Amino acid sequence: TFFLIVKNILQLISIIRFKSFILYSIIALFTNIFANIVIYIKCGRAYTYLKNTVITKSDVKALHIFKDMKYLLLGKIGGLIYYNTDNIIITFSLGLNMTGVVANYSMVSSSVNNLITSAMKGITPTIGNFIYIKDKESVFNLYNSIDLFYIIVGSIVACGYLNGFQSFISLFFGNNFILPFGYVICLAINAYIGLQFQAACDFRNTYGQFDNDAKYFLFSAIANLVFSIILIRFLGIIGIIIGTIIGLIFILYSRIQFVFRIILDKPLSRYLIKHLIYSIITGVELFFVYKICNLISVTNWILFTLRLVLGTVLIVVLQFINCIPSHDIRNLILLVITQSKGVKICKNCE
Repeated sequence: TFFLIVKNILQLISIIRFKSFILYSIIALFTNIFANIVIYIKCGRAYTYLKNTVITKSDVKALHIFKDMKYLLLGKIGGLIYYNTDNIIITFSLGLNMTGVVANYSMVSSSVNNLITSAMKGITPTIGNFIYIKDKESVFNLYNSIDLFYIIVGSIVACGYLNGFQSFISLFFGNNFILPFGYVICLAINAYIGLQFQAACDFRNTYGQFDNDAKYFLFSAIANLVFSIILIRFLGIIGIIIGTIIGLIFILYSRIQFVFRIILDKPLSRYLIKHLIYSIITGVELFFVYKICNLISVTNWILFTLRLVLGTVLIVVLQFINCIPSHDIRNLILLVITQSKGVKICKNCE
């Protein structure tokens, strides 16, 4: 996690300060090399018994490793199609110049996603340890706390997109490279939807049985491709991101239904209704915050930072006010406090 965070920060600096894609690639290469070296050394010291461990073919068969690898590979192929068809469609329908403009937005959003993923990567191993030693009710309480955390993070990211994305592109690349604000709204929606259900993804990743996911990734890739081709004719570049959102829903549903059906053994409908209510409330909050932040006209990086900080503070305050009636917010606060002190899981989550 440390090396991933360092990599993303250095890559952002290489693009913003030096405007060098070569340096960007070099940083990715060497941070991965150093990370693997450190992991190799630490594992060798912490798990010396692994050197004497012998794994037989019967062990591999019993664990269904090759079966999981096959379906994991199919899922990866579906994900590859899902994440890489947009540029082809844009180039074919709107031209190469538009592809270059969209690439600026994709680079920024990908950097944000990578930074968040790097910061939260340690959550999955903790979940994996917890769900195998605790009862389902304790696991469900932990899930709700992490779920609420991601909802708040998603609202912060969406708020940052709405209040800072266009200004960043304008200051860094110039006004000629700005897409319609509707595209940014869709990017914010896509980011919020993805993050608010990230808890389901984290819990899902602790299990095998990847045959469950393969078909959903395939459906996602097909839906993204079909809807993008159709909608780009009527909505232009905004149609592409709407197709991406529709495809994302298939991926997220595969995670959510698996977690509630296999891991938590809880009804799914109540959970989805809760998220629908949170989404509506968050949408109103984001509209309110955007109207306030829009009073600041960004002409330099100082005003850009001021507008971004103001939006972040406002959305965090509104989210906490909204969450106060829920016991999940109290469990979340206790979880953060105990984790910061080195305690594995807060007692209230148990």
